[in-house]
Amino acid sequence: MASETVTVSYPGTKPFLAKPLTIGEFSDPKPELPQSMLPEEVECSRFLQGLQKVHDRKRVHNTNAISFGEYRKEADGNV
Repeated sequence: MASETVTVSYPGTKPFLAKPLTIGEFSDPKPELPQSMLPEEVECSRFLQGLQKVHDRKRVHNTNAISFGEYRKEADGNV
């Protein structure tokens, strides 16, 4: 009637006693996570970096555009 041991019996086999399984302290130690999987503080997102590159490219393109508005202002107006 001990609860720590159980008698296992099956037709055709000799009955035997079974004890609860104990897992030792060194059987499967939890491995440490690699540095790449550890949480870290985010500096910026890749999505925002991509948007910033597109914005910079468009800004450079717009500043290189030719403006003819100044030519009209310099004219005498009798053209």
